[in-house]
Amino acid sequence: MTGTGSTDNAYFTISNDSLFITANVAYATKASYAIRIQTRDIGNATFQKAFTISVNAAPTNITLPVSVVNDSTPAGTLLGNLSATDPNGGGETFTYQLVPGPGDTNNIAFHITGNQLYIDSMPVYASTKTLYLRIQVMDQDSLTYQKAFAIPVNTRPTNIYLSPQSIAEAQPKFSLVGTLNAEDPNGHGLTYSLNSSLADNAKFGITGGNKLITNEIFDYETQKFYTVVIRGTDPGGLYIEKQFVITITNVYEPPTDITLSSQEVIENKPAGTVVGRFTCNDPDSGDVVIYSLVTGTGSTDNASFKISGDSLLTNAIFDYETKKTCSIRVRATDKGNKSFDKVFTISVVDENETGITKALSEVAALYPVPCHGILNIRYKATGKPVLTVSDLLGREVYNGTITSDNTVLDLNHVAKGMYILKITDNGNVYTGTILIE
Repeated sequence: MTGTGSTDNAYFTISNDSLFITANVAYATKASYAIRIQTRDIGNATFQKAFTISVNAAPTNITLPVSVVNDSTPAGTLLGNLSATDPNGGGETFTYQLVPGPGDTNNIAFHITGNQLYIDSMPVYASTKTLYLRIQVMDQDSLTYQKAFAIPVNTRPTNIYLSPQSIAEAQPKFSLVGTLNAEDPNGHGLTYSLNSSLADNAKFGITGGNKLITNEIFDYETQKFYTVVIRGTDPGGLYIEKQFVITITNVYEPPTDITLSSQEVIENKPAGTVVGRFTCNDPDSGDVVIYSLVTGTGSTDNASFKISGDSLLTNAIFDYETKKTCSIRVRATDKGNKSFDKVFTISVVDENETGITKALSEVAALYPVPCHGILNIRYKATGKPVLTVSDLLGREVYNGTITSDNTVLDLNHVAKGMYILKITDNGNVYTGTILIE
């Protein structure tokens, strides 16, 4: 009957109480048909109703729940749930089964329960690299679709490589240590990670997929080696762990200071007299340092001195009345050819040049030597001798008159070091030195 919903009446006929379609049906062309039907009873009364006839299409695809099966997966393991693609959309009920046909070589290794795919025999990569199976899906109207699958058997990685395995000290955080690579029989790329339970692992990180980087700044003098354990995991979850020793290489750092044990020289001493000894502060412990006199600011009097090993020596005879201080410039160079320069002022110490100067030891006895605070002086006076004690800069620490042949001098208040004793008696001057410890 014509009327609302009778668009596709021409595609159907009715015989008695049966409805027949008169054309070939293709879901791709037309998914549903609209018809209008009338019924009439013996009293000639009628009733009309519109119907929509849907076209059912066969499933068009099957989706496998796994892309790989791991080597030695136990028999009976659930691999996942099968699913199907159907043009009719949701609401369809599907039945899955393993069927014979092309690509069914390993059907016997699987079974299906409902839509769940199980493996029935443990795959061994050494003998089977790929599993082949053929699956059929059937909808509620018995329309079917078949598909063959090839599932690779995944085996664990066999090795990890890191190159290089060293980094220079003092590099900033996040500096590159090396690049990670792996051996994997399946040719898979691995996901790399550090085992957080190891203390040294926290000092490193992984970025860019396969780059090992630093998480702190390293100091060669503090620690030279670090041990890390790196895990490489393939797409199937199989992994290998390997230990690496990261070496911190030394970078020669320049010296930071030079000190000189004494910066004084007594006038009139012969050339070659030792002034003092150099020491050097160098971050590289145990480094060998070479000292030299160099030109530059403060090198005015370099020619008056020379260096032997770590000792500064005079290269001239100094006269306090002519020149009271000298300026030299010294360089310390380590075995990495890093250097540090420093200017030193050398003071010339005055000697008393009035009267007749003689050695004190010729006329007096001093004991104990070295002195530990109390000094005994045995000297037979001929007049009213004056005794002075001075440090090497000429600063007096004692000045007094000798009143007896035996003098006890208390020097406990004086700092440890070398001092000059001078006795002036009737125009004669006697000098000597005493070490106070």
